[in-house]
Amino acid sequence: MTQPAPDAPKTLQPIADPHTAGLFKLVRIAADKFRRLRASDLPKPWRQASPDLPTMPVPHVGSGLEVLATDDDAPVRPKPVQLLLRFNNAWLPFRDHAETWGSAEEARLGLERKIGSYLPPASVDWADADDTTNDLWARQALGAQNLRRVTPADGAQPGEAFISAFDFMSRYRVRDGLLPYGGDAFLSPEGTVVRIRLHGQDYRPGDAGWAHAGFVYRSSSLVWSTLSDHVFRCHYLFMNPVLLSTKRLLPLDQGLRHFLATFHYRTAAINHGGVFTLVPPGGMFHRTTGFDWETLQHVYEDCLKEFRYETFKDGVVRRGLTLDTLGADHARFMPAVSDGMEYWTRTRAFVDDVCDRSGAVASALGRGRDATRRWWDAIAAAYPGGLPELSDESLRDMLTQIVFTVSATHEHVGNVAQYIRNPTLAAGKLWPGQTIADKQSSMHLCVVGAITGLEMPKLMEDFSHMMPDDHSRAAVRSFQRDLSDWQLDVDARNARRAQPFVSFSPRELSCSIAI
Repeated sequence: MTQPAPDAPKTLQPIADPHTAGLFKLVRIAADKFRRLRASDLPKPWRQASPDLPTMPVPHVGSGLEVLATDDDAPVRPKPVQLLLRFNNAWLPFRDHAETWGSAEEARLGLERKIGSYLPPASVDWADADDTTNDLWARQALGAQNLRRVTPADGAQPGEAFISAFDFMSRYRVRDGLLPYGGDAFLSPEGTVVRIRLHGQDYRPGDAGWAHAGFVYRSSSLVWSTLSDHVFRCHYLFMNPVLLSTKRLLPLDQGLRHFLATFHYRTAAINHGGVFTLVPPGGMFHRTTGFDWETLQHVYEDCLKEFRYETFKDGVVRRGLTLDTLGADHARFMPAVSDGMEYWTRTRAFVDDVCDRSGAVASALGRGRDATRRWWDAIAAAYPGGLPELSDESLRDMLTQIVFTVSATHEHVGNVAQYIRNPTLAAGKLWPGQTIADKQSSMHLCVVGAITGLEMPKLMEDFSHMMPDDHSRAAVRSFQRDLSDWQLDVDARNARRAQPFVSFSPRELSCSIAI
């Protein structure tokens, strides 16, 4: 029997979970109305800075976190939708169902019928989980940002050189019937996962329970990366203070205000929306993960406590993964580090070019230094651990990290469509012995993916009009020519890799965390 086209709205099947079904209806309405904006149409900043811009707290999350209540770039969710979301979270049934897919193919067909084209396309097609999946996951998927060299405290055994560590998550309580998260993946010097330590027990390839241990490790990294690295680190902890300080403290005639506008486009609206859809009790994080509400609040607190400002380059050094220590084949062996460092270097060259050539941006440490100092100090006050002392070098590092985070980091940890389309890779919540996601978890994850799947302005599109002068506009065009040339190198590397790595591929990158 011929299957109906998955992208035809009339073929979509009802979702049994009332909360997820209600949220998906809102997602479909928003997606159907959405019109993709190109970078050449980005709105220039127009509102004068004001310390009195209206904000709202992020309830249920500590540390006085607040977000802007309005966005100059895009409308925030209207009050009736906010009320509907609150009702949906508070009153619709909340039950965990253990029914799993019979196979990955059954899942693909089922998700196509229920979600259709509202689920964004996968940037990479992952095969069904096998003995190589953990290796790739640890080196270039959602285990990669936690990958580091082993230390004596890790309990590494002979032949183990690296660790992608998530067994710390076993301390978090989960709802009745579900399995705790966890899993430390130990890698050989060649990058093969040779052991997974899960809940105090070791599993090696060929052991009974090896496939399950790998599934728990990957699922745990999916959950932690989504909460800590994506939503908290990128959105609420790193960029939110930058956005607040920029709109409150940088005058409209300051070149730095215009430079930053591209990279915080629509961030206020998306951070505001997460307050209603993601973080509250009964919201998607509560339902998609296995945490009970009290524990999820502890997870939020830990996400806040662990954040420290550092550049991508400094993080590579801290994890002991500098390219000179990884060997000549690092581009194939460790693409999340190799490509990341090359993109970081090119981004820093762009920032240097802007600061050296643009008088408007250079004035941030000249006649505009007082405003820049207030901007810097406000961000430092919001970051646990603060910022380095303001200087020409530290400002350039910060601007580089802003561009890097909203484009590359956000793409790496925020674009999960490639993982959630295949239920053999990972799940949001875990059942004992599980090696494939349950249907409810898949549906939850795919609706979250649909929420975050709208295409935003791209980094490689022309946003030069956003810059404050001709020199900075020329720097943008030079940066994009450099990235276009480098894209050819990335494509050639991916042709030689066991699986493409596109998280830092210029053609994939958006210019802000607008979704």
